[in-house]
Amino acid sequence: MLKWVACIMTIGGSLGMGMWYREQLLERIRVLRKLCWITELLSGEIRFQRKTLPECCRTIAESLEKPYGEWFQRIHQGCRTEQGEELGEWMRECLETGLKELPVTEEDRRAFLEFIPVRSYFDWEMQISSLEKSRLTLQRRIQDLEADCKQKGKLAPALGLGCGLVLVIVLV
Repeated sequence: MLKWVACIMTIGGSLGMGMWYREQLLERIRVLRKLCWITELLSGEIRFQRKTLPECCRTIAESLEKPYGEWFQRIHQGCRTEQGEELGEWMRECLETGLKELPVTEEDRRAFLEFIPVRSYFDWEMQISSLEKSRLTLQRRIQDLEADCKQKGKLAPALGLGCGLVLVIVLV
């Protein structure tokens, strides 16, 4: 009886690991979609409202849920105390800190952080073009991940189940 319980638990644990891996892939896609949406919000605020990037951060912080809203609130608060020429460094630091807590890769982080202004282009047209470039890069990554997730999403639980069965056969 105890053997059968151990077998079921081994198979269940292996299947659970496969499903966990699949869920990690799906969560990464959800986060990338959210980051893509954030770039669209920033672009819209700059394009249609003609707001500066710090003002956009304040507006967006009010509409985003945690943890995203907190990042932009911190950026806005820091912009009031920092010099304008250090805005890009401050934004990069705040966003990198926040992105480290999310299930994204280094490439995903770089793709999102592409829009951060460099000292030489603080005008709104360049900010919009860099936001669009960042958004398009994120969208390409999302498409690649979705295609990858279709294959790996089915394979991971099946592999977990298969490994669990092999382990049970070997151990019994």
